[in-house]
Amino acid sequence: MHKTLRNWAANLLLLVIPLLVIGLTEYTLRALNIGEDLRLFVPARHNPDLMVVNQKAGKRFFSGGDFGSFGTQDMFRKIKPPGTLRIFALGGSSTAGYPYMFSGSFPALLETGLTRAYPTFDVEVINLGMTAVTSYTVLDLAREAIHQGPDLFVVYMGHNEFYGTLGSASTQRIGGSYFLTWSYLNLSHFKLFQLFRGLLHRAVSSQGSPADVEHRTLMARMVGDEAIPLNSDLYSKTLDHFNRNLSRLIQLAAKYDIPIVIGTPVSNLSDQPPFVSLRDSTAAGIDDLLIIASVQSAAGNYADAMETYESVLRVDSTYAQIWYDYGQALEALGRHTQALQAYTCARDLDGLRFRASSDFIRLIEELGRSTEATVVNLDSALVCRSQFHTIGEEYFLEHLHPNLEGYQEIARAFAQTIIDERLLVPYVVPEISGAEVDYRDHVAVTGLDSVAANFRIRLLTAGWPFKARGRTLRAGDLPVHNKTEEIALKLISGELNYERAHVELATYQENRGAIDAAVQEYTVLTETFPWSASPFVKLGQLLVNQRRFKDALPYLLRASELSNDAFSRKWAGTILLEQGQADQALPHLVSAVSLNPLDTQARYNLAGAYFRAGHNAEALRELELLLSRQPNFPDARQFYDRLKAAQVTE
Repeated sequence: MHKTLRNWAANLLLLVIPLLVIGLTEYTLRALNIGEDLRLFVPARHNPDLMVVNQKAGKRFFSGGDFGSFGTQDMFRKIKPPGTLRIFALGGSSTAGYPYMFSGSFPALLETGLTRAYPTFDVEVINLGMTAVTSYTVLDLAREAIHQGPDLFVVYMGHNEFYGTLGSASTQRIGGSYFLTWSYLNLSHFKLFQLFRGLLHRAVSSQGSPADVEHRTLMARMVGDEAIPLNSDLYSKTLDHFNRNLSRLIQLAAKYDIPIVIGTPVSNLSDQPPFVSLRDSTAAGIDDLLIIASVQSAAGNYADAMETYESVLRVDSTYAQIWYDYGQALEALGRHTQALQAYTCARDLDGLRFRASSDFIRLIEELGRSTEATVVNLDSALVCRSQFHTIGEEYFLEHLHPNLEGYQEIARAFAQTIIDERLLVPYVVPEISGAEVDYRDHVAVTGLDSVAANFRIRLLTAGWPFKARGRTLRAGDLPVHNKTEEIALKLISGELNYERAHVELATYQENRGAIDAAVQEYTVLTETFPWSASPFVKLGQLLVNQRRFKDALPYLLRASELSNDAFSRKWAGTILLEQGQADQALPHLVSAVSLNPLDTQARYNLAGAYFRAGHNAEALRELELLLSRQPNFPDARQFYDRLKAAQVTE
């Protein structure tokens, strides 16, 4: 008996000791802050009361040097104040706002629309969109975001389930097993695991990699299996994993009483041919028909071409390219509804699965009907507003990334559902309906952003799968014709960050006298980085220099809140004083003088504010200090003498 007990205790120790060592090592790594901080949210460096989306968090989900990035660097208060509506937007690169990023994203536009609907609330839409990620990543991020007081989740995903990181056909997959993938994700939160993974990556990378890999796009590097037939085992497994992750996300939101709205993935149908068309090996005798149909279409004889394509499809209905060509003939004949159906079949049969198929859309809609999740059918929303009755280059830049109009329509569709169904604050009647939201004048995107977006798309579409393998275009190959393009190239190549690029262009525009253009660059920065003082200060300075004092005031006031700098305090107080608001001007001018006691103009203005507010003794004191340092300051002596005489008279 005692021997058995001793053996049991020994076996227990063999199990417990390694666990204790692992636990102690993990605790030590965290306590000493060894390794990188890969939490989703970290305190802002300039203000510990704020949290910022951690740009390094993507390293948890990607192996090797590549890792997805967030579209923004959104900040929010660590402790959510009353009256704040906090929304987290989750998804892939289209949620991140690619290729515009930052204020060109639909979450940024959604914030604008919801702010108009609920003006008495402080609306925050925090963008957690990350390039090249799947529902695994989205769910893992949501598990952290749930502890930051969200009032709503907005989800837009589905395109990356095959080739995004951890996707079933990705070079970054974990064996294709749902259990192993989630085991990996859970371990990735531990510093010890991160340390071992980093060591493994360095060992592998030291062996070198093919030269062409370095210059391929992230999109091309992520693809493992290039031909995945509809309803194949891999296709069905991927759909099942998406279903499980999305169901768990909905359950997570329900557990914490958080409303969740999910948009169905939408993509370019009419202007993006299938990348890979898989033919039925048993189908025969269609090649001649295809030649005939091609000749008929080229000659503009679309009615005959349509009939020929129908003959081909009766023999082989799995050929994606034929469905696409058939859709083109139908569209040319004005049969838009049928054309849209044909384009949808072409997308669904595309063997290279960069665009979510109808099965993913139906799955989302079914979950919406069977759970408390709210679903927005974005296909229907875009078709209804399209002047061409289909979904193509009117809204998309390539296969699935929207242009600015496309992002506006996606934001509009989400906003309409959120507002009209009272998902945010059921007890408050919104100021406007969802249909009244207009984003055309609220897109914080300048020419610089548009040029940078164009460069990104040119780099993306210059290589595979849009062009043959082996063909690549590098940033250095892009031609530059003007200052905006020069700065945009520095932005996309990483030589300048987003804020620095806009400041450099604003400075250039200001120096050449294009003041309105400079103001636009700074204005975009104030909207994109509302917690950063720098753009508010710079814009305030520019407007003051142009004597546009009324325009400058709100930026100076915001800068004063964020940084308490002498310039912003001085001019905010001076402008308020000129507007007859002496009481409001006083604290700003007091701070300005405290921050820069040698600024005699600020002290003179402070004396004026004291005088107008009825504090003559304080005004005299400031004038005496001013005159002791600068006896000849204009009008100061006369002002002082008048006040002194009035004091004697009293």
